[in-house]
Amino acid sequence: VIQIRRSMIPLEKLQEGTRHIAARDFDSRVMIKSGDEFEDLAASFNTMTSELGKQFKTIATMGEIDREILSTLDTVKIVNTLLTRMPDVFPCNCVSVTLINPDAPNMGTIYIREGKPGSQVQMEMIQLLSEEREKLYDHPESLFIMDEDAPNYLSPLAKRGNKSFLVLPIFVNEKLSAIITLGYLGPPKI
Repeated sequence: VIQIRRSMIPLEKLQEGTRHIAARDFDSRVMIKSGDEFEDLAASFNTMTSELGKQFKTIATMGEIDREILSTLDTVKIVNTLLTRMPDVFPCNCVSVTLINPDAPNMGTIYIREGKPGSQVQMEMIQLLSEEREKLYDHPESLFIMDEDAPNYLSPLAKRGNKSFLVLPIFVNEKLSAIITLGYLGPPKI
């Protein structure tokens, strides 16, 4: 009976862990130090819990961004939501949104937020060179840039120490409308 009760304790802890997951508490961990399969199972359970927490956070963040975009036509509010929430989905050192001027497609306004807690959104005017625009059209899904000589439109991020960039061009009616950029101080950790 004592041996059966001892073997039930890890199962009870795992069962308690599933209750936490059902309540969307992805920060709790199951601690079992038995030196056997139950300890291995608890470690796997904790890894799964952590991954589920990341996925739920990503879904919630994307939902918030979608709601913001659909509920308002306030461009500044949409940009602020993107700049605030994007690092939750894609960890980075800096994030920017560049809005292309529809009347002057070689000009844009870049809004930048560094990844430091409490950092404020900063705004600058940028110019896109013709060859840089062509490269974005050639890579409509994404473009990864990793060198010291960042394109002209990324110079505001480069002067903040970013060395590599994930560039996500946004096209509306086949015209470059915006650019979302994630900046990294070094190579991103994948």
